[in-house]
Amino acid sequence: MDDPSTTNDESNDQPVGHFGSVTLIASQAESGHTYTLDVELEGLEAKRIYFPKGGWVDLEGCELEDDYTGDCEDENGRRWTFEGPR
Repeated sequence: MDDPSTTNDESNDQPVGHFGSVTLIASQAESGHTYTLDVELEGLEAKRIYFPKGGWVDLEGCELEDDYTGDCEDENGRRWTFEGPR
């Protein structure tokens, strides 16, 4: 549902938990923002981050700790810090 009080069109947002195998708290170093995002895992390796408005970014060699924490770089060279499940 779109919130008319914002400039964003939220009507196309996917709910958290729609994609990926786990929902994690993720911080993006360059922007300084923290998000709750769906992440595709294979074991403890994070493979892909999904964004609510669509799209994703791939990760390679992103091994997380048992508590789903860790630091990784995406395919565009941006640093992400995972802080565990939401």
